[in-house]
Amino acid sequence: LSERRQTLSARMGKGKGAALAAAVLVVFALHAQSLACSCMPSTFCEKTSSSVWLIHGRVTEKIDPKTQVDPVVVTVEIQAIFKSNPAVRIGNVITVKTGANSALCGVLFTVGEEYLFAMNDDFYVSSCGATQQWSTLSSDQLAVLSAGGDCPVVDPCSTIKCGDFQECKVYEPVGGTPQAYCADVCAEGRCEGGETCVLEEVVCVKEPCPPIATCKPEASCSKDTCEPYEICVLESSSTSKSSSPVAVCKPNPCTMVKCGAFQECKLFPESAGGYFAGNEPEAYCADVCAEGRCEAGETCVLEEVVCVKEPCPPIATCKPEASCSKDTCEPYEICVLESSSTSKSSSPVAVCKPNPCTMVKCGAFQECKLFPESESGYFAGNE
Repeated sequence: LSERRQTLSARMGKGKGAALAAAVLVVFALHAQSLACSCMPSTFCEKTSSSVWLIHGRVTEKIDPKTQVDPVVVTVEIQAIFKSNPAVRIGNVITVKTGANSALCGVLFTVGEEYLFAMNDDFYVSSCGATQQWSTLSSDQLAVLSAGGDCPVVDPCSTIKCGDFQECKVYEPVGGTPQAYCADVCAEGRCEGGETCVLEEVVCVKEPCPPIATCKPEASCSKDTCEPYEICVLESSSTSKSSSPVAVCKPNPCTMVKCGAFQECKLFPESAGGYFAGNEPEAYCADVCAEGRCEAGETCVLEEVVCVKEPCPPIATCKPEASCSKDTCEPYEICVLESSSTSKSSSPVAVCKPNPCTMVKCGAFQECKLFPESESGYFAGNE
């Protein structure tokens, strides 16, 4: 009976040991699965550009780890250098580490084989990086290495083809990726004869919003071009590639100005041939010599002023009508009756001017006279 009990106990012990071993295997498998290597998606040049060291080397020795968590250590003889510390030279030997297995993102190295080693200053390589067997590198990848591992600069405009009378431009949003787009241009041949190309802005919903090229009739300001309350302005648009200006109808500034009695609104600078060249003119009020401004026996005269800043309109002044007598002027002056171009009256204006004889020295037995001679003590017309 005791022997049977011992045999049964032995059998039960073996069963428990097998179950425990199976459980350990299951736990280890689950643990290995939980440690599976996971890499962020990236291109080859992104991996190389983020690496501090890029070396072509041959593995001369490999030391396997003592435990599952210890790294694999390999000795590498440098064959070529693409990015590294300046002190490193071809032929030097360095020590590189990697994970013990693929679950730890380790790279499987073989002694005698050549590899690209992409690593940082800790000399640790990962299967998530650019480290790989040298013979597997493509010609494009070798070109990236020859450029120091940096990603080649790609012109966004190389990916699109624009139409006639368009050019490629690049929109660079803040914190975003540069975006190529096609924009209209005002180039020779876009518009027909007698037309001017103008780039007109658009209502922008989402950038980029390039202006649209529009062909418009060349500038022509006539009396029928604009409404009575508008003025015609010839503008050289900054968006136009044509030397011809653009005719633009704009509100007449005088419609916003109210002048006083015996005044009228004028524009500065003045109109040239019915249109204004350049910027929009400025409205101002100017005196006028109109009927009723002066009293009977007076003449309205527009007198020029000392101009500091234009416009400087003349000032209307009421003066006695022309009368030349012996007391009108000083002895060294002459009285001249002039029809002033600034006067709205038909009556001439009496003006005292220096006697020209004061500037002449005659000889002995001579006297100075004036031509034409004075009539009734005054001179009509020119001096």
